[in-house]
Amino acid sequence: MAACKKDNNDPPATGPTARALFVNATLHETALNVEVNDTAQQNATNLTFLSNNNYINIRSGASVKVGFVRASSQGEIASKTENFTTGSSYSIFAVGNGTTNSPSAVVVVSDDLTAPATGMAKVRFANLSAEPDFVMSGVVSGTNGSIKLDSNITTNKVTPFREVAAGNYTITMAEQSNFQSKTLQNQNLAAGKIYTYIFTGIDNPGATGNAALKLTAMGNN
Repeated sequence: MAACKKDNNDPPATGPTARALFVNATLHETALNVEVNDTAQQNATNLTFLSNNNYINIRSGASVKVGFVRASSQGEIASKTENFTTGSSYSIFAVGNGTTNSPSAVVVVSDDLTAPATGMAKVRFANLSAEPDFVMSGVVSGTNGSIKLDSNITTNKVTPFREVAAGNYTITMAEQSNFQSKTLQNQNLAAGKIYTYIFTGIDNPGATGNAALKLTAMGNN
């Protein structure tokens, strides 16, 4: 799982700010940089597939443009104009196949990073597969008998964080109609920690590399 996410100011934004974590979940983009209002963010560079930066301060307010550009050429692959609330936190994903027929896009989701209750962790699911018809469910199951389920997670959707008792769990995301699934065993969900589980890939048994279906854990704190 990713290490704990510290804050970086990059560069110090003038005026009110929000916090954002950027993730490269685009299958065919090997390294991406981030721009906010067309200004390069020095602490969000060379994001390889399924990697992310620490939370950084970005401009808040209406009509803030966030974009992902190729690290090799600075060519923009996708951008989105969003309203960011001052003091709030966000995860911003570059998603899609990254090809001419299936271009990349940007998904923005608000992050509730308030601490879970004593002895609890927080978990959510992100369906970032490149299959537009994949509708997923997510299950957190453990020997302590606790099970949390999210269903009807459509493509490019991220569920709210849900609390589970800290402990060792099996995490599964499964497609609800053709039962494509991925499972991570022995996931130690630590008390006070916050996690996102990201499902990516395409529905092709022969797919390899970034295109293969996979489930990845990301720490949000």
